[in-house]
Amino acid sequence: MDFLSFLGLAGFDALSPVSSKEIGGGIDQIKDALKRLDDKGLKASDVQGHIDPDNVNKLADKMRSGEFKNELMDQPVIRQGDVQLSGHHRTVAAEVTGFPLDVKNVPEGTAGAMDGQSWSDLPLDPGRRD
Repeated sequence: MDFLSFLGLAGFDALSPVSSKEIGGGIDQIKDALKRLDDKGLKASDVQGHIDPDNVNKLADKMRSGEFKNELMDQPVIRQGDVQLSGHHRTVAAEVTGFPLDVKNVPEGTAGAMDGQSWSDLPLDPGRRD
């Protein structure tokens, strides 16, 4: 038995990207990212019900590995003033990783009046919306 197998790390590749979930602290990193978004004065839309940490971790892994590309997004990340209208999970993943996410800003009033809510107040719930 080799040393990595003895440690339970058989097949471990030190050069492969490791998710924040695998190294622990994933939830803490996400909570820190949500706090930083609040500190920047950004708000989540009123209709965003929760943040799925598993989805954020998957997106963060893709951003770290180079698999995520701004130009390949199916839908743009949209912000109106300081309120996020779409792309909440991508925005959190970009904040976790420092990825330079492309954001489309629409003029205020275009999407109706929206006050937004604190990112830190969004519950972290696994699972997709129905």
